[in-house]
Amino acid sequence: PTLKRTRRMTTMYTKPIPNLVSLLTGSAACLLVAPSALAGSTITGTTAGTPVTPSTVNVFLEPEDPVRFSVEVETDAPSELDVFLLNDLSGSFGDDLAHVRAAVPSIVSSLTGISDNVRFGLGSFVDKPMSSFGSASSGDYVYRTELALTSDATALQTAVNSMTTKGGADEPESQLEALFQVALRSKTELGFRDSAYKAVILQTDASYHKAGDGTRYGLVANDGDTDIEANEDYPFVEETRKALLNAGIVPIFAATSNVASIYQNLVNQLGFGEVVTLSSNSSNLVDAIEKGIKSTLSDVKLFVESDDYNYVREIASDVTGEKTGTDLDVSGGDRAKFDVTLRDLDSDGLGENDTLYLTAAGYGRTTVHVSVPGDRASVPEPSATLGLGAIALGGLARRRRRVKSSL
Repeated sequence: PTLKRTRRMTTMYTKPIPNLVSLLTGSAACLLVAPSALAGSTITGTTAGTPVTPSTVNVFLEPEDPVRFSVEVETDAPSELDVFLLNDLSGSFGDDLAHVRAAVPSIVSSLTGISDNVRFGLGSFVDKPMSSFGSASSGDYVYRTELALTSDATALQTAVNSMTTKGGADEPESQLEALFQVALRSKTELGFRDSAYKAVILQTDASYHKAGDGTRYGLVANDGDTDIEANEDYPFVEETRKALLNAGIVPIFAATSNVASIYQNLVNQLGFGEVVTLSSNSSNLVDAIEKGIKSTLSDVKLFVESDDYNYVREIASDVTGEKTGTDLDVSGGDRAKFDVTLRDLDSDGLGENDTLYLTAAGYGRTTVHVSVPGDRASVPEPSATLGLGAIALGGLARRRRRVKSSL
C-alpha cells in the first residue's frame, strides 16, 4: 500500500509539469531554469569562433558577483584576408597612377604571400563637387566603389587601369568620409567576410576634411548613411571610428611624408590603425602595403562597444605570461588572450539585460549577452514554479530601469 501510494503521488506531481511548460513561450520557458534558479553569476553558454573565440558569450550576472571569461585571437597568418585599396584621385595624385597600375601584380603576389585566401577590392575619392571643396565640372566626387572584393586579379588590374584623376579644389580631400563609406558598405556592397582579417589601404598625399569644415557653407550634419548628399557635412572622427569597429576593419594610411604626421594623429584618435610612408609618386606602394598589414596583424587591440551599463570592469591581456592591458604586440603564431571581468555594481539588483561587444580590430568580435535579475524582492524562490512562470510572462514589465551611462 505504501508503495502504491508513493507511485500515485509521484504521478500526480509530474503530469502537470509538461502541460505547464507547453503553455509558455520559448523565451519564457527558458526562464524556468534561469535567473532565480541560479545561485550566482555564471556563464550560461558560449559559441566558438574564428579567428576570435568565443563568438558569443551568454552571461547571467548577479549584483556584486563578478564573472570572468577569456577572449582569444588567432594571430598567425590569417586563413582569409580581405584588402580594400582606397585611392586618392585628386589632381595632385596624377603622377602616382602609373606606378599604382604597374604595381598591381606585385600587390597581388605580396598579399597571397600573407594568406592563401585573399580577396581585394578598389575604391576612390576626390572631394565634394562644390566650391570651395571641389568642382562638379571636374567630375569630383566624395567616394566611389570601383571594384567589390574579389579574388580575380585580372578584374583588379582592369579596375585600376580605368581610374583617372579629377580636380579637388582645396588641399584637404574627402579621405575621412570615403573611409566612413567603406565601413558602412563593407558587408553589403563591398562583400567583406566576417571570418577574414579586414584592412583598408588608403593612399593619399593630402590632409582630410572632417565634420565642421562645411558649416560655413551651410552644410547640414552628416546623417551617417550610404546616401552621399550634396548638402551634408563630413563625418566626425568618432563616427568613423565606430563605423570601422562595427565593420571590423583596420585602416592603413599610406601617406606621403608631408602629411604622415596628420594621419598618425588620426590613428591616435581612432585608437587603432597604422601609418606607412608613401613615396611622392607611390613607387614604394607594394612595400608600404605589406609593411602596414604585417604591422597591424601583430598589434592586437580589444575594444569594448555598446556597454551601456558598464558591466565590463577589467580587461587584462596575456601573451607568453605577460599582462599588458588591452593592447598586445604579438609575434606570428601566438594567440592573444584577453581575460575579461564583468560585474554589476548595483547591489540592489536593478540592472538591465544588455548586449555588448568585444572587438579585436581587424579580426572580429565577441558578442556578449548579459542577463540580470530584476528587483530581487519580486523574484520568488526557485521552488515556486508557478510563480516563476508568471515572472517569465509578465514580471519583466515591472523592472525598474537604470539610467544608461554615456557611451
